[in-house]
Amino acid sequence: MAKSEALEGNRGTDSVSSLQESSFENTLAFVTDERVSSLPIETRVQTPPRSKWTTQAHWERDWDITGEYLGTDKTLEEVGRKHSLVAERIRQVVKKGVRQLYQIQSTGVKSEFPFYQFGYRKPLPLSLRRRRSEARGGLSVRIEKEILEGKTIPQIKEGLDPGQISQVRRGLRGWGIEIPYEITPILPRYEKLRDPKLSDEEKQKLLDSVEHNSVLRVLSSGEEPLTMPVSKIGQEAGLFFRGEKVNFIYTVLRSKGLPASSFSQFVRYRKGNREKRRLTYYFICASDRDRAIEIIKSASEFNQLRINPVTILGKATDRIPREGELVNSGNYSHLGPLVIVIRGKSLSHIKVEDIILDDCPASVFRLGSKQQTFYRLDQEEQLRKYLKKRLRDIGLV
Repeated sequence: MAKSEALEGNRGTDSVSSLQESSFENTLAFVTDERVSSLPIETRVQTPPRSKWTTQAHWERDWDITGEYLGTDKTLEEVGRKHSLVAERIRQVVKKGVRQLYQIQSTGVKSEFPFYQFGYRKPLPLSLRRRRSEARGGLSVRIEKEILEGKTIPQIKEGLDPGQISQVRRGLRGWGIEIPYEITPILPRYEKLRDPKLSDEEKQKLLDSVEHNSVLRVLSSGEEPLTMPVSKIGQEAGLFFRGEKVNFIYTVLRSKGLPASSFSQFVRYRKGNREKRRLTYYFICASDRDRAIEIIKSASEFNQLRINPVTILGKATDRIPREGELVNSGNYSHLGPLVIVIRGKSLSHIKVEDIILDDCPASVFRLGSKQQTFYRLDQEEQLRKYLKKRLRDIGLV
């Protein structure tokens, strides 16, 4: 894979702080690290293998796209025009390529570069950002100019309303200008939620007054938050559920007399995309955490949600991961590609449970809702040896 020097950061921070959130810099730091193997591109060995649904031509094209985007200063749109694809499709191809490259790295590399911190949109050049700001009224350019003239952030904020500050804060961060959040005006109004003598009626009134995610983010942060999301309460109470079930948990808690509230807000669906979607936030008073957990544990309405959809094959383990952990944490990988590497093709109609027996030295997890199978990346070598022997014993290799 072609390697390039790190592009100019879009947050004006050093490399350590930039690794704290999703960004293209994190992706670039990973693919340019000298320990990262680029085996899929630099050799003809297809590892990770080409799936049976992908032609050889498309497999090679996707890796060409990935290398071109990560190894040059071209944008998604520029690469897309060359290959007659839209920018979003290029982003998907690059993300898929990085994920496949990520899966064959050592445990040490994966722990240093968490997959969820990778971003795939390159930061715009500062000159272009300034031109865009001027086209939209020039507020960011004006603030930058005032800072260069010696004004302080508090002085600049005096001439702006909160909506304008919120509008430019994220963009200015990419210019190296940080406008800090002011959380103190919000907290005093809700400090009563800490009072153990506060009635449920008063709690409900305060919770219902929260109508924006920026306010809720303040109330839910810190070592002693004032509110807690219903989803977190459900997990702490031992429930297994997908996002669409949070409303059900919230409804039951309200029916049992627990103060809880919710609000809906349109948010941008994806960074750089104008499309928005409606999100609903469900939350309770943090001081009611134990009360809420007790309600959930005793309510028969949640019996179906007490069953973990993830089952285990092979080596027993004290802890079975949740669905979200299997899919999103980066610590697990699909079993299918590993089988294809060993066998040269998928298991097809053969059931995984007929392959993975109790003597397997690695833990394999079956996600019941999607019929997908995962294994721990730190147990890959043990599992690979076992599969080679097992597939050979039953005549599949």
